[in-house]
Amino acid sequence: LVAFFLINAIMLGISFLLPNYLQVALLCESMLAGFMLLPGAGLNAIMGPIGGTALDKIGAKIPIIIGTGLMTVGVLLFTIFGMSLNTYMVIGFYIIFGIGCGIAFGNTMTIGNLRLPVQQKAYGNTSFNTLMQFAGAVGTSVCAALVSSAQSMDNSMNYAEKTAGGSTHSFIFLLILAVACFALQVIGFKTYKEN
Repeated sequence: LVAFFLINAIMLGISFLLPNYLQVALLCESMLAGFMLLPGAGLNAIMGPIGGTALDKIGAKIPIIIGTGLMTVGVLLFTIFGMSLNTYMVIGFYIIFGIGCGIAFGNTMTIGNLRLPVQQKAYGNTSFNTLMQFAGAVGTSVCAALVSSAQSMDNSMNYAEKTAGGSTHSFIFLLILAVACFALQVIGFKTYKEN
């Protein structure tokens, strides 16, 4: 549940940050910004069924660890290059991130519900769906607060640079969540195997 919460918080936080970064920091038109995010978003959707098939064939551990790892690498790249991102970097890093999220998202929910007794499956699904909504609110609100705080600072940076700076602070926040999520997945599978 906690790993699933973190995946959603990260995913929706990134989905909030990137369109703003593209439009404000890189001065892209809104339609162009949307098209730039389409490959990553599309691969996120496509990788869901592919990740589910992998789970059925080889088990959950490898797909989820790979997915969470790719997601973490994507956020790490956004963090490292936060102040100097260009459109090609955004597209490339978001593709890496999207592939990872697509693999990890559904499979984390599946494996979380797998060992529940049949009569408790509905409660498990309700817990995951409730956390998904709450995680989205947390991810977007914290990222929005960090960007807004940077934009309102009184310094020599222009508005675009302030937006890039606030986005970088948000990427750092999301990276902390991603590393925690990856660690929880590794620990969770170790415990799962031992039980």
